[in-house]
Amino acid sequence: MWFLVESAWPGVVWTVALAVASTVGPAVAWTRGDEPLSGVVESTVGLLFSIALGVWVSRVLEQSRQRATLIHELETTRAELAEAHHQQGILAERERLAREVHDTLAQGYTSIVVLAQTVAAQLPDDPAAAAERVTLIEEVARENLAEARAMVAAFSPAALDSATLVEALQRLVERFGRETGVVTRLDTGALGEGPPLPRSQEIVLLRGAQEALTNVRRHAAATAVVLRVSRVGAGESAQLSVHVEDDGVGFDPAGTAGVGLGGLRDRAEQVGGAVEVASAPGQGTRVTVRVPAR
Repeated sequence: MWFLVESAWPGVVWTVALAVASTVGPAVAWTRGDEPLSGVVESTVGLLFSIALGVWVSRVLEQSRQRATLIHELETTRAELAEAHHQQGILAERERLAREVHDTLAQGYTSIVVLAQTVAAQLPDDPAAAAERVTLIEEVARENLAEARAMVAAFSPAALDSATLVEALQRLVERFGRETGVVTRLDTGALGEGPPLPRSQEIVLLRGAQEALTNVRRHAAATAVVLRVSRVGAGESAQLSVHVEDDGVGFDPAGTAGVGLGGLRDRAEQVGGAVEVASAPGQGTRVTVRVPAR
């Protein structure tokens, strides 16, 4: 009966009813003197034992039901967490792709547009200079194509495929100077010696230099740009930095929140680094990207 009832009280009631039913016969026989009182005593002892055992069984069944409910809730929660992690992964991948597109393809297309406008202006009066700009347009387009293929293949930036970070930065500086006419140089005097950086941190520094130079092109109206690579500290505290400094119009960093710099900060934080922007109206701008040099 205890396995059939829903709770303890119905079990107790049914156990008492069955015990009373089984005791009636021996009790009547005892009153007639046909049987000893032991039959009634045995039924009473059986009743108490059955109630004790039944209460224990009822508690075990209740614990089993609670455990089954808890397991169901845990499985439901786990499924919800898995779905939440899946959605979070999708959003993170979208943000990563958005940063990659902004830092590579969008900047390359901006260069192509600016160069094409320059060609249109120079073509009537200076065909030779216009031809040189067309060559630059082809170079930028080819680099953009390589970046697009690298993104599709989930590789690192094409500029780092067969070159060191310094070589990639040197090519970036040379191309920027040719495209804009701004005096641009790379300073590695403070780089020093040290172990090579992981590729993920080289990517952050290269993207930082690209973003800073893009902002110089768009907003600074600068006449000179210096890109410095330096290493400070030693051991676990060592850091490698890329500084991009211009003599342009400057701005108020507190009142400007660009998508590019925001994405660059996210990149740097992912590898334990940081981005600093120092500027003021009329005093130029310095963008510093730091990553751990280990």
